[in-house]
Amino acid sequence: MPNWCDNTLTISGSKEQIDSLEKVINDFEDIETEDPAFFGHYVPVTEEDQTVWGQATAWGTKWEPQIYDWYRDEDSVIIQMSTAWGPPIEFYEQMEETHNFSIQASYYEPGMCFVGEYGGEHFDYAEMNSEDVRSEIPEWLDEMYGISESLAEYEEEEREEEARQQQPKEEQLEFDYDRYNGRVED
Repeated sequence: MPNWCDNTLTISGSKEQIDSLEKVINDFEDIETEDPAFFGHYVPVTEEDQTVWGQATAWGTKWEPQIYDWYRDEDSVIIQMSTAWGPPIEFYEQMEETHNFSIQASYYEPGMCFVGEYGGEHFDYAEMNSEDVRSEIPEWLDEMYGISESLAEYEEEEREEEARQQQPKEEQLEFDYDRYNGRVED
């Protein structure tokens, strides 16, 4: 089971390109479609390379994405998807170089603590606290994925746990059963 990387992807092109892309996405999501392909439709993998590593080389990720939301506007499609381990950078490159789409994308992998933008900066924040994230990661990326907010919540929980550990043992063991049971009498 991989760590899942969240991706926000905007693919722009001509009306004809976007019409075709919309059909590919609909076919990919159709449970009746045999061997659905999104990445594989645009960046095919040879039969001998249809392995996890062959796909990772071709697309930048091991498997087809899990698309959980998408919509179309005039000349683009915006997709929210998850990919295995990291963003599909090689797929993005092929979409631009081979198919003449314009790609804007960001990604966030909370398990390995990295976030970034396709064609832009990449940030490893494993050693950062919430304040570091606020000062070092672009505000729009931080807000999009809620990184500093999530870290601040974790930091507060850690402070509370540390404060509990500083209490005398008899106070640590006190448990408010009425509060826990919603003040329900037995």
